[in-house]
Formats: sequence, C-alpha cells, structure tokens
Amino acid sequence: MEISRQRCEVQILDSGHHLGAIAASAYFHNKDIQLIFDFDKLALNLDLGFENKEFITACAISGGFQAKKVRRLRLKVPFVCGTDSFDIETEDGYIETASQVSPQKQLEYPQFSFDKEKFFQTLWNRRSCRRFLKGSISASVFCSILQEVEKAIPTESFEEIEIYSAVNRVEGILPGLYYRNHRIKEGDFSDRVGYLCVN
Repeated sequence: MEISRQRCEVQILDSGHHLGAIAASAYFHNKDIQLIFDFDKLALNLDLGFENKEFITACAISGGFQAKKVRRLRLKVPFVCGTDSFDIETEDGYIETASQVSPQKQLEYPQFSFDKEKFFQTLWNRRSCRRFLKGSISASVFCSILQEVEKAIPTESFEEIEIYSAVNRVEGILPGLYYRNHRIKEGDFSDRVGYLCVN
C-alpha cells in the first residue's frame, strides 16, 4: 500500500504543479481563475484516452461559465503510458475518491501583491528544479511566506487544509516541526523532508 500511496501522491503533486503554473500565468496577465474539483473525472479520463493509468484530479477556468451542449469525441484518443509503471491500488484509490463531492463554500480569490517582474524572474530562473541553498532566511521572510500560503484558494470546493512546516534554517526560530507558529516537535527534519520531496 505504501508504493500505491506514493504514486497517488505523485499524481496529486503533478496536478498541483500544473494548477500553480496556470495560477502564476493568470496573475501575470491580471486574470482570475477558478479551480474546479467536483466534476465527472472518470468520464473525462475515458474521453481523453487515459485508460486507468493516468488520472485527472482538477481543472481550472478563467472567465465565466457558459451553458453549452457537450458531445463525445468522434474518435478515440490513443493511450500513451506516461510512466511505464502501474499499480492497481492506485486505481482503486482514485476511483474511490474521484466521485466524492466536496463541501461547498463562497468563491474567494486570493489577493496577491507581488512585484510581477521579480515574481516572473524567480519562476523563470528556478523553473521546477530543486536548487536549495544552505543559507538561512529571516523569521520575517518565513512568516511572510506562511501568510501567502494561507490565503484563499479560488474554488467553491472546500476541504480543510492544515499547514505544517519543517523549519531548519530560519534565523530566530528553533528547528523543528511547526503547526502555524507553534513548535510541536523539536529537531532537524531536513533529511526526512528531502526524502519526502524526492520520493
């Protein structure tokens, strides 16, 4: 089950990166987006030819909804395996959660105020590579990051998200595992965090 859970988390992690890229692009172009999690994922998987080895978890829209008749594709989209590996437990977990409907909430947009040129350069230069510096950051920078992460997610689907931080090199904050600004466990978790990020 551990392998299945890891592969499922990779699918969700990939979706998070895709949605983040869309959100960043929308921010650069002064557009609002809405994330949609409640839709017929299984039918869309089938229509896109993903068989049971790739899984759609979310979508994003910019602009408003329009009533439109939807028809099926005329030709079947051929399946191309993206991973060369497959675990049946991953499929079971996906099917079990794909049709669950989230509690609903009022749509709320995050209010960011980043310097767009700096933000663009940061994303463009870093891309998706992991280039961690061994230096530390200030407590004020760390707190500002937490404030940004806790802003609203633009969706009507509500799932409670609790954010934990593994703090290792923040000036003025002792190393450990934190929930918000409360340390719940003391220690250096850099090896475990590195393992979780890569695996």
